[in-house]
Parts: sequence; C-alpha cells; structure tokens
Amino acid sequence: MTPGSRRMRRSREAAASNETDLSAFELYGIQGDSVAALKALTSDAPSSLTTDYNTAILRHVSSKSLDTRVVALRNGLLSELDGCEKKYFNSLSQEQISVRRRKRNEMIMAYNRALVLQTSGFSKECIQICREKLKDLVVKNQPPPEELYIVASRMSFLFLETTLGPSVSRSSGLVHEDLSTPSILSVIAWLNLFNLEKDPQSKFLLALCKSRLHLSESDRKGTKSESNARLARKELKAAMEILQHKLRASHGGDTESVVSSLNSEEIMSTGTHQLQESHQQLLPRSLVLQKLNQSALNLKAKLEQMKGNAKKSLLLCSEARGAAVLDSSYERINSNNLGIVYGTTGKRHLALHSLFKSLQVKSEASFDVDGTSRPNQALTALYNTSLCALQAQNYICSYECMATYVSRCDVFHVGVRCWLRMAEACVGIYSSSRPSKSFKDFCAIEVNGKAKGLLFDHGLCTEQPNTTQEILVQELASGEDIQQVKRNPLLRARGCLEHLLSNQEALDNDALSTSRLMLSFVLLSFREFYRALDMARLVLDSQTLEAVEVGNDTIGVVKRRIATARMYAAEASCALGNSAEAMKYLVGDGRDDAFDRLSSDLGGVTMDMAALNGTGKRRLARAQVKVRSSASTVTAAMDNMPAAKQLAMSAQAIENAYASNRERSAARRALVYCLLRGGNHSAALTLLRSITSTLTSCQAS
Repeated sequence: MTPGSRRMRRSREAAASNETDLSAFELYGIQGDSVAALKALTSDAPSSLTTDYNTAILRHVSSKSLDTRVVALRNGLLSELDGCEKKYFNSLSQEQISVRRRKRNEMIMAYNRALVLQTSGFSKECIQICREKLKDLVVKNQPPPEELYIVASRMSFLFLETTLGPSVSRSSGLVHEDLSTPSILSVIAWLNLFNLEKDPQSKFLLALCKSRLHLSESDRKGTKSESNARLARKELKAAMEILQHKLRASHGGDTESVVSSLNSEEIMSTGTHQLQESHQQLLPRSLVLQKLNQSALNLKAKLEQMKGNAKKSLLLCSEARGAAVLDSSYERINSNNLGIVYGTTGKRHLALHSLFKSLQVKSEASFDVDGTSRPNQALTALYNTSLCALQAQNYICSYECMATYVSRCDVFHVGVRCWLRMAEACVGIYSSSRPSKSFKDFCAIEVNGKAKGLLFDHGLCTEQPNTTQEILVQELASGEDIQQVKRNPLLRARGCLEHLLSNQEALDNDALSTSRLMLSFVLLSFREFYRALDMARLVLDSQTLEAVEVGNDTIGVVKRRIATARMYAAEASCALGNSAEAMKYLVGDGRDDAFDRLSSDLGGVTMDMAALNGTGKRRLARAQVKVRSSASTVTAAMDNMPAAKQLAMSAQAIENAYASNRERSAARRALVYCLLRGGNHSAALTLLRSITSTLTSCQAS
C-alpha cells in the first residue's frame, strides 16, 4: 500500500443531501464519485485554467479503460496536464495570484505528475520530482507553511513509498541508493516535526515507513542484521497500536476514505492511497481502514517469514486477505505473498502455482473512480516467479519472466542481479538441454581378430554451442529472443554478463566475482580460452580468504568460488597447451592432500560433514570425480600416461560407489582416453561394452 499523508473526509452523513445540490468538490472529495463530479464540473463551473485541469484529472480517473505505460505517458493524463500547466505558467504574468497560492498550486501539479509517473511504473522520474519540491522544505528543518502542509506530507510519503519499495527485497538494501538530497532519513526526520498527534493516520503511515526502512537497511558488509529486524518489529507494533486505539476508536470502526482535493477553488490532485477497488456497498472510511490494516498485516507476515515462522506468516496473509473479500484485485498481492512464503520453505512447485495465479489476474485501471492510485503489481509477481522457477530448475520459464520484467520495468528497479539471474537461467537451459553422451554408437576396428581401435559417431568431449556469427537479438522477451535462447542459450548469457561487466563501478564484490566466473564458463564453452583464463585469473586475484568478512561472502562461498576458478583456469591453460600451469592450478601448494582439499572446497563439503550424512558424501564424491578426472586429463597432456591412468581409475572407483548415472561420466571418458592412448584397445572396448550392457539392463528393468 502506498503511504501518503491523508486527511479524513467529512462525515458521509454531512453529504447526504441530493446529489444535484453538491458541488464537484463535494462529490469527489467527500463521496469519492468522480463520474458525478465530472458532470457537475463540466455543467456548472465556468471555463478557466483550474476547471480545465480538474476536468482532465476527473476524466482520466472516471474512465474505465486500462492504461499502459505509453498511453499514460504520451497520450493519457500526462499529455493533458502538460498543456494545462503551460497555460497556467503563461498566465502568471497576467493574473494577480498570491505567492502562497502559486506555491501551493505548483506543488499540487508536481505531486499529481509524480503520482501518475509512479503509478505508470516510472519510479525514477517520480523520485526526481519529489526531491526537487521537497528539497527546500526539508533543508529548513521546520514544518511547512499551513497552505503546503497536506500536499507536502503526501508528497513525502509518496517519495518514501517509491524509494523503499524496491529496497526491501534487495539483498544489499539501501547501500546502492544514491545520496541525493533529501535522503530517506532526512525526509523521515522532517515528518517527525509535524503535529502528528492530530493526524493519527499520518502517524501510522510514518511508523510503517520506519519499519520498512529498518528492513531495507544493511550494514557496510551487505548484511541485514537481527537488530534491524527488532527495530522493524518495534515500529510495526507502534503502528498497530495507533491503528487499534486511535484510528478505529476515533471513527467507531468506520474510517472515512481519503481524497487529495485540497480546496474546491484550487487544483484537484489524485489521491495516493492504494485502494484496490471501489465498492459502493462499503463506506469509504471502511475501505481506508481496511487498506491500512492490510499493509500492517502483510508487513508483519514478512517479518515472520524472515524469522522462519512460515505457518504464522501464512496465517497473517490469510487474515489480510479476509479483510478484502470484496476486493478481487487484491488476489494478485495475496497470491504473490503466498508464493514468497512457500518458496522460502522449499515448496517450490506450490510457490509457482500461487505466483502463476497472481500473474493470471487481469490488469486493472491505474486509478479508482475515487481518485486513489493503484500501481500495477504484475512486475513484482514476474520477478518472484522468475526466482522461484530458477530454484525449481524450470529455466526457460525463469528466463522468460525475468526478461519480461527487465524489458518492462523502470531502470530504477532493475538491479544487477536481474541480469545475473537471466545469465544463470541461460546456463541452466544449456546444461539441461545437452544431449546425453552415450557410448552405444561405436564399433571396434579389428586386425587379425584383435581390437586395434575404436570408431565413434561423435567425440568423447562435450558438444560445443553454436559458435557461428549469430547476432544477438536486442529486444528482450520477444518471440525471436525466446527462440534464440532455446537454440543458443549461451549467446544470451554472454550478452547479459558482458552488459554487467561494462559498468563494473555499479557492481559490488559479490556480483563482480560471480559475473566473471560465469563468463569464464561461457567463454570455455565457446572455446575462447584466452579470455576465459583472464576471467578466471581476475577472480583468483580478487578472492582472498584473508579479506573475507562475515556477511554475504562467507568463507565457504569464497572457497567454492576460488576452487571453481581454479578448475576453469586449469581447463583453459590445458587447452592452450600449457599443461604445467594447468597442473599448478589444480595442485595449488603441492601438498599430498591437494586434490582432496580442492574437492572439499569445490563441493562445499568438508570431510567431517561428508562422514555424517549421505547427501554430503555424494556431493563430495562428485567433486572428487571432477577434480581427479581433470587432473587425469592434464597429466595425460604432459605425456605421463601411468599417472593419468591411475587418476582416472581412482575417479572411476569413487564414482562407482556413489554415482547413479555413469553414462555421462567424466571418469569413464578419462579412463577410456588413457586406455586408447596407451594402446590398450581391448580394455577400452571391454569398458564400453560393460557400459552398454549396464544401460540395456537398466532399460529392461
């Protein structure tokens, strides 16, 4: 829910007279009926700049048509407001308007523009407008003049909502936010100077913003500490007390709706309160209280989800939905929240089901008939669906959702990790779509009844992606882009990673190292070994255990990253003919247990952990097979065939004990290669026939 400084409307009973006796301001400001207000304004009010401006707003708000970003920006309300604003500023030299009234009108016009931009998805432009208008007021460190009190407070809450929105879910919190004036903290401190005791709704919203701020904050290491969570719960508790003891009590359980018209003689402003739908059977005051309650409950559900209390989080989401039985558009928010809770508890398919339900909810208009805004939540659902599909290894779905999110979303909301997730999904598509390497299609070359060679219909090495000069499709999420990703996913992965590395200043250490490491893998697949080696070396040079601090980059993550970079560097060096350097990357300090330590770091499992559970044991075994198979390949390239054969046999023995699928076995390929290099064709043939018989028996069973 979009926070905003609201004032309660006059009692609905005070406007119980005949509709024809009410002015346009009363119809819109008290009853929230923009259709009747538009009729009254066009029939009674004389033509003037203020009337034209208000008519444009009411015509847009009362329209039932759906708005897209392009329509809202070029052909919709903004275009009409541009013309009205130009006429207004041109008339300032001719009309005698007081300075106070002119400042108020200008701030209302800026507020309306910022609100439409925020509702249309242009958050960066919305924040710029709010900062320009609030800068002088916040710097003075005193409450605004009386004529600017309401609109200034509303603009402040709009600024906080737009800025805090993408930061709560961002891993680095507010670390990446710019330091422009005014900052979030300065605006919150300025709002504390207001007389909030007379405005409990604004006090409630301010406490809610403080709670969200604590959830968004992170320390210099990028860690969201438990102390921030405790402060967030404290502020949320204060907000709930205000809701229960002041808002509900002062209005007898029936809170009036909020409007943004400041005065019937002044320029009207569309409201910022996110009422999801206008229901005639509910009093407007009840709708506002319902939305305030939903915001608090959803934030409380997030805090419980962060604590790992999924059951209570689901109960709170259900309670928030129960307060919106008549609100169909709230289904998107509720399904999205349920998907997040299910996803964090490991129920990925149930999470995808909930998120798909959120995406299937039809789009609603940008504003309700009473002028309250309704930003589109589809982009949030797309982002969450992409992450959940990536965890469920549904890589194509993950890429489509994230690419659609990036192509439609404001740059302000698109973080570096969106491009990383797209690249990761493309690598997943490539890995899952590679054909299974089968050794069944071969024949023996016999001379005088003895095996002297083997003929394969394909090589023993993994297949390479299409390295032809295919041009990368520029339009993300288009039909051509999706088909290209399915056909050649690493091409898009390379484009995403190079896009990230082109602006390294915007990347933190974690994102920079991950991008370089992933690009090294992609370049190895494209057989660009020089660049792949350079990327792996950059990762090794930047990742040192001595520089590790407790935070996102834990020691285990850094060790695994270093081990992976060493494997990539060894493969690239071996392909470039430098076998000695490749062996140095694998052996490291040259100690006897070098391979075991590299395997432990690569698998992220220590020997002690592997001894305690079967999953860790199998994970360590897979890492040991990869290390010894690579070492066998490098040793064979150094013409030390006995040592290469010994390493391959060691890898095969480990794999026989723990691996379930030996058809794509790196150890078997390494051993077959060593046998062929040594001229032992009969043993290689026997090994391949044993694989074929094993596969046949498995299929028969």
